[in-house]
Amino acid sequence: MLLPATVIALTAGAPSPPMFPTPDRFEEGAITIDTPGGSRTYPYRLLRPDVPEGVTLPLLVFMHGAGERGDDNTAQLKHFPERWLRSPHLNRHDAFILAVQCPRDTAWTDWNWTWDDTAKEPPLTDAMRAVMAAIDDTIKAHPIDENRLYLTGLSMGGYGSWELAARQPGRWAAVVPICGGGHPQFTPGLVGTPVWAWHGTDDDVVPESRSRVLVDALDEAGGEVLYTTLPGVGHGSWHVTYGPGGAMDWMFAQRRDQQTFTIDPSLQPIVDYFAAQGTIVSDDADPLQLQREWTPDEPAEVTIELPEVRDLTIPTTTGSVPARLYHPAATDAPDRIRPLLVWYHGGGWTWGNLESADHVCRFMALHGDVAVLSVDYRVAPQHRYPAAADDARDAARWAIANAAELHADPKRVAVGGDSAGGNLAAVTALDLRHDEQPPAAQYLVYPVTDTRFNLPSMRHFATGYLLERRIMDWFTELYAPDHTQWNEWRIAPLQADSLAGTPPAIMMLPELDVLRDEGVAYASRLHEAGVPVELRIEPGMVHGFIGFGAFSPAARTATLESIKSLGRRLHAK
Repeated sequence: MLLPATVIALTAGAPSPPMFPTPDRFEEGAITIDTPGGSRTYPYRLLRPDVPEGVTLPLLVFMHGAGERGDDNTAQLKHFPERWLRSPHLNRHDAFILAVQCPRDTAWTDWNWTWDDTAKEPPLTDAMRAVMAAIDDTIKAHPIDENRLYLTGLSMGGYGSWELAARQPGRWAAVVPICGGGHPQFTPGLVGTPVWAWHGTDDDVVPESRSRVLVDALDEAGGEVLYTTLPGVGHGSWHVTYGPGGAMDWMFAQRRDQQTFTIDPSLQPIVDYFAAQGTIVSDDADPLQLQREWTPDEPAEVTIELPEVRDLTIPTTTGSVPARLYHPAATDAPDRIRPLLVWYHGGGWTWGNLESADHVCRFMALHGDVAVLSVDYRVAPQHRYPAAADDARDAARWAIANAAELHADPKRVAVGGDSAGGNLAAVTALDLRHDEQPPAAQYLVYPVTDTRFNLPSMRHFATGYLLERRIMDWFTELYAPDHTQWNEWRIAPLQADSLAGTPPAIMMLPELDVLRDEGVAYASRLHEAGVPVELRIEPGMVHGFIGFGAFSPAARTATLESIKSLGRRLHAK
């Protein structure tokens, strides 16, 4: 996205939200409750960040599995809390973490343990009452943001998280139950609470059908539920869920009140500037005039010098398209061969060119240590769907076949793009999956994956976050005016029958973006197809943020970490 000099000046020195140091240990505590047999004490552990006065942080409650029951106040840390302390996929979020330990002689819920009467609701167990009491005490004693209460659990704790959230309707901002189950009659209490459930298809401890019963019941009741099954995975599905799979980033991107999101301060001036200009498009807007305004016609200012930057022409099935190669290795290096990223710029299939993508391509080449081939595919309204998809496919196929000319390795070629370019990358990965030499990875930055535009983020961020819902409608109409094509996978890859056989994916989404949830849904479909996925949802970011790294430290860091991850994966192949 091109920004006026006045906006760039406004963003100079703009701060990013502070990150509080993650404590290196969980403090010990206990909660005592009254039971029919007398009072009983339940141990717990609490990760307690030291936050300044006036600051509140989320609370994440973890419910452990049956194997971690006891009274040592340690076993419950095994699968998630200890991982939090050392995992870059988890601890980049500031939060209080609470983990109560369940005694060996009880369980979080009686459902499918000692109680299986579908006609009656299971009784509230003492262990569940202890968790509820510990949560209340923690909220009273610490600066907790009650708009951001999160709940997750695995195995027995998966059962527990389903039930606890249902017993407290409207309290939880998001729930991630893993390989659990529960009483279907509880599901109405979950309507209004975002749920992302996970289960391995080969789980021989808790059958996958236990989660599916609840997911189907919640969906039928009108709930907001996403379900990811992991093919060939047994009972340890939490390794993906709590790893790079993206569930925790998704969780922290939810709010009980969806109007309380905070834009990163470094990006606020940009958002304010465009809000003051009014809508970019209107019913009587001239698409060609807007295309000229939003597509640079002069060479971009060089921001990063590279050993080789050269323009070339790629033959396609309908003619040819311009392209530009960015190579990070010195021309006299004894081994110049690098992985290659074929990059498709954003712009709603309508705006953008090699110049608009120049600074991002230079950044990716330098910091990912990959060659980058930027493709200037045909755009609408001059060229309608599937012109851009055809050019993207042909360019990637040519790059793989001619990798030697580009000083690249044909076995380590990735496809990538942002926004509409991310759509073209995902479509190309599907297009070429059966080729003799398919792409080795896909790098999807806030991609368009669907045309139905019916997921919650389309409502939550419809206006006021740069890319608006009406703009997406306008872009899609220009690209594919024939609505009968909108369910074709080459424009809406989320609607493909299967994503199996596509290459491993790295996906990066802004927290505040109309496209966020369709990106998450696509990541879930990739997981279900057995495709490894690293999903990142960047807090406080808005659409287009990879172009804002020059004046947003958070945007630069997010882009840097994701391109380095792609570079490592490609170099390791």
